[in-house]
Amino acid sequence: MKALHVIITVAFCIAAVCSSGQQVSAEVGRVSTTFHYRDSKGNSTLLLNPETHFSYGVGYRQSITNKIHYGGSLLFNEYGSNGVDTYQIHEFAWRVKYAGFEGRFDWDFVKTNSFSLFIRAAAGYQFFIGGTQQIDKETINLSRVEQFNKPLWFITPSAGATYCLSEKAAFAVSYRYGYGAAHGSDESGQEHLHFTTNTISIGLLWNLSTCKYCKGINY
Repeated sequence: MKALHVIITVAFCIAAVCSSGQQVSAEVGRVSTTFHYRDSKGNSTLLLNPETHFSYGVGYRQSITNKIHYGGSLLFNEYGSNGVDTYQIHEFAWRVKYAGFEGRFDWDFVKTNSFSLFIRAAAGYQFFIGGTQQIDKETINLSRVEQFNKPLWFITPSAGATYCLSEKAAFAVSYRYGYGAAHGSDESGQEHLHFTTNTISIGLLWNLSTCKYCKGINY
């Protein structure tokens, strides 16, 4: 419930900022996730493979200059991984859902009236919504498993491009790398789980009435 309260609060904050912001956005993508697990002795006892699932985001963006922008997003991601133990006796699979938020800065290092290439620095938190772990043929609900109940902090550098379709809308495509770990899970002598992700997304940015990002576009 605490996670839900945080997400709702951030949603209202984003809505408030969007009322005076320059762009709002929506995106959908495919996220490939690898789980990295270490037991309490520091050993990696599993051989895990990535799985690919869907990723969604909505957000806003404000301009500091013509090429530098800041903003935030609400995120929903489904992560998965599968594999075997080092003796290849037992099979494992995870599928989990997280929702959260991030703050970000964009820099358009190449920009014309209708096209831009950008890099982005972003970080935020994601909260467990639900998920399962399968060990051989047994399925376990992860809602009470400590490694998943803790919020994940994520750093997500990315790069992409935008193309203005009109003075009001732009198409965006991006690649995002992510590193996420459970908050407070790095103490010695504890089990440790972290994620690495690779996400390809497409989306749209809508300019508000005061936005000049795509004004005077030229093809």
